[in-house]
Amino acid sequence: MIRSLENLGYKADASYPLYFYGEQLIPYHPSKDDWTKEGNMKILEIPNFADMTVESKDQYGRDRDQWPKFRTESAEKLMIHIRNHINYVKNKGLPVVLCFYFHPWEFVEIPKGPIRVSPKGSVLPDEYTIKNCGDYVLAQLEKLIDYLKSMGVVFMEARELAEK
Repeated sequence: MIRSLENLGYKADASYPLYFYGEQLIPYHPSKDDWTKEGNMKILEIPNFADMTVESKDQYGRDRDQWPKFRTESAEKLMIHIRNHINYVKNKGLPVVLCFYFHPWEFVEIPKGPIRVSPKGSVLPDEYTIKNCGDYVLAQLEKLIDYLKSMGVVFMEARELAEK
């Protein structure tokens, strides 16, 4: 996938799950042979931040991941993990880059119960995937942005980071 993105002219990709691989803490140019290792590709891989100070109880490390904490818990709870990540990276003498990922459906109210997807079918989403979607998550995102601004965080698009 990463080779295809580079061939298509993409400047950056943000699909590296830090919670799972746990090695690349800052943006890097991946290897064509192994996208999880540094190499000489032009595209910049931006790891999705995770709290690596959490002792994981999940075989994939998903309990370290930042998603969906701000939605299922709160912006305040996510800030604990953000501060942990910042300290973790700084203690290694590395620059801090926080890459968040959110899903568009999180910002829309989703009713509990089966969701009709066709005249003949419906799906029943897991509770955590729809918990607090809509107005709550919008309010939490606003709080998160305010917290980050108060810390002096600079916001930029992945493309802008790649250009830097």
